[in-house]
Amino acid sequence: MKSDLIITRIEPHTDEWYEFRKNGIGGSEIGTILGLNKYDTVVRLFHEKVGDYDLRRDDNEKMFWGRKLEDEIAEVWRYYDGTDSGYIENHKNGRIVRDCRNINGYIVNPRYPWLFASLDRVINIKGGVNFITGAPLTTEGVLEVKTLSYWSSQMWTDGIPISYLAQVHQYMIIIESDYAEIAILQDGNNFRVEKIQRDDELCERIIQISKAFWENRVLPAKEAFAKRKIEIGRAHV
Repeated sequence: MKSDLIITRIEPHTDEWYEFRKNGIGGSEIGTILGLNKYDTVVRLFHEKVGDYDLRRDDNEKMFWGRKLEDEIAEVWRYYDGTDSGYIENHKNGRIVRDCRNINGYIVNPRYPWLFASLDRVINIKGGVNFITGAPLTTEGVLEVKTLSYWSSQMWTDGIPISYLAQVHQYMIIIESDYAEIAILQDGNNFRVEKIQRDDELCERIIQISKAFWENRVLPAKEAFAKRKIEIGRAHV
């Protein structure tokens, strides 16, 4: 990983964690900014970043089990050799094919300071393979981990949903990678790995649109909102 990347380690779901998220755009939010998230709007996200909406602190059973199973899925991923079920034989024989690691923090690239990444895992270069080209990795890769039910998996019938493609591309931008994978456990017993080659055109759109949203809309509104709070405070003195 690039030596100039800034890693901030904060305990998840604490006040400090939520405060950090106000000061940039995360991978799970880029789909909203690009208009790809049918469950959220850019207007709501704008007000949340400005500070006049409280940050959503929702959690549910699905999110809980997604976090609990993440380690297990990432462990099985180490035995995946590019075939559908080869990981089972490799696991039985203790044959680890490649490795990954947990950063346990938010990553910011000084070149794109308005973006941040909270990666599930980073794919190590040593032993790493780009399963699309068959070549050894030349940069560390992005590993995203997903748990899917049968119903949520219907979104994947035509390929990786564009919102998830945008998410992993934002992560590739930040760690300056050219390859990513999504390790998926569906219905608790169907494991597969989706491979993603970096799309420079998509990366450029993410950079341009997110920068315009942040610098032209959020930052000026943050400044105006802060001034208004000061004026209201003075009026009540």
